[in-house]
Formats: sequence, structure tokens, C-alpha cells
Amino acid sequence: MKSLNLIALMLVTLLCLSNSNAGEPLRLEASAGFTFMETSQKLFSNWTTAWTVGGRVAYPLSPVFEIGASLFYHHFPYRGDNSSLVLPFPRIAGLRWRVDGKPTKVYEAALEARFTSSTSVFRPFMTIRGGVYFINLGQILVTTWLEGTSQNLSSAPYRGTEDSFARGFGAFGGGFKLALDSNFQFGLEARFTATFDGSYEFMPVVGTIQLLL
Repeated sequence: MKSLNLIALMLVTLLCLSNSNAGEPLRLEASAGFTFMETSQKLFSNWTTAWTVGGRVAYPLSPVFEIGASLFYHHFPYRGDNSSLVLPFPRIAGLRWRVDGKPTKVYEAALEARFTSSTSVFRPFMTIRGGVYFINLGQILVTTWLEGTSQNLSSAPYRGTEDSFARGFGAFGGGFKLALDSNFQFGLEARFTATFDGSYEFMPVVGTIQLLL
């Protein structure tokens, strides 16, 4: 709830700035793409590349500089490639196990500054961002049984999974926009993001459509 209140405050501030200067229209942006994992955490390696959707609202302070607020959702499907999850099991004859998992969901709220190097049709830009990741780590369920029996010995979540927590992050990135007309732009952006504690690193690559209000 606190995150939603913060996001609402950011959007209201940008709307007030826009209304105070009718010559500088508010810019709305919709994005979709993929988020690649760069983290070294062994546990998170059980999830694969995410699909990503989000939106952004921005207010231009000059023709080549704007500030904005954004919301993104990253959906990491479960892959389960990390065999180290089952290594702690004792070597018991006939002991079998199965590992099942659920997706990890990451919600992102950020403030950013964007610098554009040109006002022509092709517009390269650089972005600096800071914000918060709200991470819902998916459950990994480990089930064990003895061979030749249908009854499970145990079925329990693996330690450290099925957890929710927040992490602050910083990011930088770049891309380009194509100004197709005065009110419509198409673009592509890649970013490198890292949490301040160093535990998570992501690289979103998204295509964008921007409208000027």
C-alpha cells in the first residue's frame, strides 16, 4: 500500500507540473519486452528470462531533458535447472524426489531523468533511474518418496522461497526514439539495474511507444 501511495504522489506531481505550463505537454509511454537475469544468486537461477510490461509518465524540462516516473511488472517463469537444490538429500536406497516451482513476480516503481542528444527524427538518449523492487519469490516445492510406494514421505517449500521483500535499486541505460510525428514516438531501450545490497542484477530490454498529451 505504501508503494501505491508513493506512485500516486509521483503521478500527481507530474500532472501538476504539466498543468502549470501548457506549452510543455505531459508524455505517456507504454513498454513491453524482456528482462534478463545478471544475478549470481544460485537460488534465483531456477527462474528464467522474464517478460516485462510497464508504463511511464514524464514531464520535459527542456527539449533534451525530462523527468519521469515509471511502473513495471516482470514475470519470471520457473525453470528449475539448479540441481544443487536436491544435493542435501541423504543417499538412501530407493529415495526419489521431485521439484516443482511457481513463477517469481517483480514489481518495480522508479523515478528517472532522461537526457536526449538530439531533437531530430532519430533521438539517442541516456537514462538514470532509482527506485524500489517489490519481489514475490515463487515457491519451490520439494517432494520426496520411496521407490515402489505411492505415499509421499514429505512435501515442503524449499528454504528461502515463497517469500516477499523489497529492495532499493539504481539503474542506467540508453536507447533511441524515432519521432514519427509531433505527438507519436517509437523507441528501444536497454538498462542495467542492480539492487543497492548487490544481491540482484537485471537487464531489461523494452520497446516503447510514447504519446504527447
